[in-house]
Parts: sequence; C-alpha cells; structure tokens
Amino acid sequence: MIVKNKKDMKFVKKNFNQVQHKLLNKVSEAETYFESLLINSGLYFRREKGNYRTKTRWSYFDFYLPYYHLYIEIDGSNHNTDSQKIIDEQKEKIIRNKQRRLLRLTNEYVLSMSEINIDELLELQFKQSASKRKRGGYINSRNRYYKLMNAQRNMGIKDMNEDADFVIDENQEIWLYDNHIGNYFRFKNIYEAKFSTEISVNKIHEMCETKEYKKSSLRRFVFAYTKEDCELRVLQTYS
Repeated sequence: MIVKNKKDMKFVKKNFNQVQHKLLNKVSEAETYFESLLINSGLYFRREKGNYRTKTRWSYFDFYLPYYHLYIEIDGSNHNTDSQKIIDEQKEKIIRNKQRRLLRLTNEYVLSMSEINIDELLELQFKQSASKRKRGGYINSRNRYYKLMNAQRNMGIKDMNEDADFVIDENQEIWLYDNHIGNYFRFKNIYEAKFSTEISVNKIHEMCETKEYKKSSLRRFVFAYTKEDCELRVLQTYS
C-alpha cells in the first residue's frame, strides 16, 4: 500500500513488526542461502529492512548492507508480472531518494554463487544502474558511488570524534552479536561498527563498557571488545 496520510501511517506502525516477522519466517531457498553466504563472509546485514514514509510504498527489502549503503532484492519468477514490476519500480524510487543503491539478483544467480565478494556485488550494481539510465554509464555510476561514500565517511568520522563522550581508539576492535541474525560479527574499530550497524558510537561504547549484562530476551544487540567477552555477555543476556 501507498502511505497517503496519518491514518495510513498509524496502520503501518501498528502492523509493521508483525508483517516483518512473518517475512523473516517465510523465506525462499535462495534468501536462506544468500544469508548463509553473508554470514560466512563476515559482512554485517539487516533482513527485511522496512520503509513506510508518507507518499511512498510500505515495503520491505530482502537484505540491507548498511556499511555499503546497498539494498539487495532476490527476485523469483513472480517479479516478471506487470503488477510486481510496478511495485519494484516504486521500491527502486525509494532507494534512489535515500541516496542508496539497489541490486537485484535472481534466485538462479544466488544459488549458483559459492561465496560473496562485496566488490563484485557492487560492480554488478553499477552495471545494473548504468543500464537503466539514459545518460551516464557504468564508470559514472561507480564514480558517483565512491565519491559520495568517501565524503560521507570522512564527514561521519569527523562528527563521531566531535560527538563522542570518550577518546576513540581506532585500533580497538569491536565484536557484535545480533540476536535477529543469531551470529557474531567483528569490526576493526568503532567507526566500522557505527557505519555497519547505524548505532551511535556513544551507545556502542556504553554497551562495551558496561560491567554487567542483565538477562533480557528482548535485547537485540550485544557488544564487547573481544569475542570471548561477547560470548559471555550473550549467555548472560539470553540464558
């Protein structure tokens, strides 16, 4: 549905988590396989990333890699229908307006993959993007991406250092356990952790520094400076 007014927005907010939960538990073979490849690669991702802004379609995207500003949709045969093509075009417009990028992969392509190489995925997205533009080709598409990403990263690091309530050690690695994914992820420093999870550096630091993780079945993220400490905190949090 298109979110047209406050009434629509109220309905979406009320049902957003329920629909997302259903999608997370109703995945295709290709989506399950792609998730396993992402986990094996160590790339942090989100499943069924949602959108419900006014005057746009209430929708979910199969995968989102925050660090790379990359959304990934895995398309089955139903995406060849006229009605689904309209929905796909509306979803692609949402991503363009966010200044993010959308890569579409077929089930067959995903199931033929043996591993994930992020550079190859980005190159494939640049080519897809270029093929849909009347002006500007593959090289322009790639250059726009890296220029924007470098500018945003540099500005982001500057802002993080200014806003941090502590002295940032760029050599201190960060470990994360995401309860929605059920897996551990390692980041080389707090900058990478922030760019990947979109959680503030102050919040990440606070969660790493806390001496006692209380039991909570609702906590999604567990942070620590080492994998051993992260594993211990996971036991404290979910057992």
